[in-house]
Amino acid sequence: MAESALRRSDTENRIDVIQALILLSLTQTGCGDKGAAFIYASRAVGMILNMGLNLARKYDQTSVSPRFRERIERC
Repeated sequence: MAESALRRSDTENRIDVIQALILLSLTQTGCGDKGAAFIYASRAVGMILNMGLNLARKYDQTSVSPRFRERIERC
């Protein structure tokens, strides 16, 4: 069922699709099918890169307490 759902949303980059691909990859790894696991994981990584989820966001420094900010600046 998960594979057929993924085929329907093949061109969509969404978090739930990425999660499904990772779960399918882990399932295939557990079954010993490393080839299928690699394909699922590669598709998930491709979507992650397309969505820019690998890029670090700038932090809002106002939400960090002054005590922690002071400790970070000393390093």
